[in-house]
Amino acid sequence: MPIYLDISHLDRLVIAVIIGEVTADDITGLAHRFAESGARHYRKIVDTSAGALTIDEAGIAAVTAFLRTDPKAGSRGPLERISIG
Repeated sequence: MPIYLDISHLDRLVIAVIIGEVTADDITGLAHRFAESGARHYRKIVDTSAGALTIDEAGIAAVTAFLRTDPKAGSRGPLERISIG
């Protein structure tokens, strides 16, 4: 997976850096990693300046469906996307 992930439980912050081409499966895998780590409600920064997201509407729907399966979906933390270029 071309996504570097750093989770700081102390700061309740997740930083993800996308490097290269990222697919819907990569994003779904990232969401699973958030859920498994207990960091879904943390603040998230996603840096896409060194990568490209190749995802279609069906892929977005699949990721959204997964995120909505969480009974605590209302407790998701804020998300900031950074893209320079």
